Amino acid sequence: MEEYLVVRAHGLKLRFLKPEDYARLLGATSIREFFNILSSTDYSGSIEGLRWEKIGLEDFFKVVFNKYVERVELISGYAPSELGRLLQTYALGRYELINLKRALRAKALGERIEIEDLCPVELHIHLNELVEAEGLEELLYMLRSRGYRYASKMYDVYVTSGFLGTIECGLEADYYSSLYEMLKEVATAEGVREILDIEADLRWLYWCIVFKFKNLKLTRVMTPLRAMGRELSERIGPYIEEAYLSDIPALVAQVVRFRDLEEALSRAIREEDYVLIDHALSSKLYREAYRVMRRDFVSLAYVFAFILACEMEMRNLNAIFTGKKVGLPSSEIQRFLFTY
Repeated sequence: MEEYLVVRAHGLKLRFLKPEDYARLLGATSIREFFNILSSTDYSGSIEGLRWEKIGLEDFFKVVFNKYVERVELISGYAPSELGRLLQTYALGRYELINLKRALRAKALGERIEIEDLCPVELHIHLNELVEAEGLEELLYMLRSRGYRYASKMYDVYVTSGFLGTIECGLEADYYSSLYEMLKEVATAEGVREILDIEADLRWLYWCIVFKFKNLKLTRVMTPLRAMGRELSERIGPYIEEAYLSDIPALVAQVVRFRDLEEALSRAIREEDYVLIDHALSSKLYREAYRVMRRDFVSLAYVFAFILACEMEMRNLNAIFTGKKVGLPSSEIQRFLFTY
């Protein structure tokens, strides 16, 4: 059965945008031309009937997100139950995380949030539950009752620090912990574990940098950080607390697998730009996904790497559309694209 999933993933990968598609989309001189070009790709059915002149950024995200979900389900729908659950949680749970973070921010600020503001994903929590929660404490109580133990543990740190990122870090720790638990039920999981280890390490690094920007001692958030960290945290974790922010890229480069992060991470930290930091770490993850696809093209790891490649394409399309919508030149948009 796993071999069949790999074959399906290979087939679906043939539908990805090609370099020439990206070049044409970047070269589009109007939103209308952008949609005309997109209609000649695998997204033709997704945009059929849309009025290009009225579509906004959130509307477009949902279009490409639905294509991402469709591709995921064309794989996970044919998997045995435990593997299917793992694939769904890996591919869609990260977007439920985005929903939870959006809801947390809204509740913390006393603002309303609507279902339309959220990704259309309901794995563990219904969207209306996020909307209807009366406040932050009620939302956290609900999360605790659903097994989000790391997020719940970070509430006291949030109260004393005022930084909601502490709870968001806890949510990510819950996400990765649940994936590692599910992975125990999958027999041929070694290559998959490698992908998950790299991703969890990159998120560990992201939060270490963010907390240091916020002058928050890592010892206060060590519980969720330990749940995420793997090789990278084991190698540089003992030194990162005392390191200056500017020293972190060189520290990371001491670990061979992550050496290629040094330049992009140095620039992002120098500019104190969270978006650039996330972009550098995401770029690394997607490069690793394509490396796995080239190396393990007949294993289950290929399927999980394929999911990351689907996500990369979705994020690239969003970046191009957003850039076109706000009138950025193609050269500027290209800076925000992920490549492998």
